[in-house]
Amino acid sequence: MFLEKCLAKIYYLVMIRKIFLLSFCINEYLSQGQSYLNTIVDISDCFFQRSIVFSGNGGVIYVSNSNYYISISYSVFYSCSCSNSGGAIYCTSKSILISNVCGFSCSAVSEGNFAQLNGNINSSILYISLSMCSNQFVCDSSIIFQSTYDSIDSSNSSLNKAISEAGIDLHSTQVSMRFCTLSNNLISSSRNIHYYNTLGNTQYSNIVHSNSNSNGVFYIDKGSTTIESCVIRDNSNTLFYVSGGSLLLKHNFISHTSTLSYGQISLITNN
Repeated sequence: MFLEKCLAKIYYLVMIRKIFLLSFCINEYLSQGQSYLNTIVDISDCFFQRSIVFSGNGGVIYVSNSNYYISISYSVFYSCSCSNSGGAIYCTSKSILISNVCGFSCSAVSEGNFAQLNGNINSSILYISLSMCSNQFVCDSSIIFQSTYDSIDSSNSSLNKAISEAGIDLHSTQVSMRFCTLSNNLISSSRNIHYYNTLGNTQYSNIVHSNSNSNGVFYIDKGSTTIESCVIRDNSNTLFYVSGGSLLLKHNFISHTSTLSYGQISLITNN
């Protein structure tokens, strides 16, 4: 039965320079797996599901080499889980592109209920939707980025739960997030959206119905972040928390009934 068989764990190890295209999924038992020796990996048109927790990083896809170029597109990750980081995907590579992907009900124990993306040069996501990713407030973050440059466009992160960063966790040198929706993400401690030591720019996005605990819905931890032309409403507890960095708010619609901010914030024509 297909739901009892799945593509177990894909290991990508650099040995030879070839181009590999995985455009279909091979049904395998969980005790099996595939190892591919390539530096350019393109995964598309796949459905991934696993019924037990994988022991380690990356519930179904694990990539660990700084010379790789990774593309994952037009695929679904359903109920994927692991005992460490990256419930569905764990990538450490030169460049990562994830587009037209759905992640539903994925979970991890350490970080990244859906994914942990460590791009040596950049990580980009486009047209992805993450929802119901949760490990009952055990894991930090739904998706975590640790790259030189991140681009996040036209994507959704909603109805996720985590200890912190249920919306998104950004640890990259520079981040651009545009045309995104982060909605109904719940945390049990700390912050919901985390900018860590980054030059961040968030535009034309909706951040609604999410909560915070001690460190704000938006937590600016060092670095400099601009939030511009966004709708930010119906969130709970402290909205903006700035610690050792700066936040510029420009032309946003903000509706908030609890504590608005803590720390240094610059305002330009916000409602």
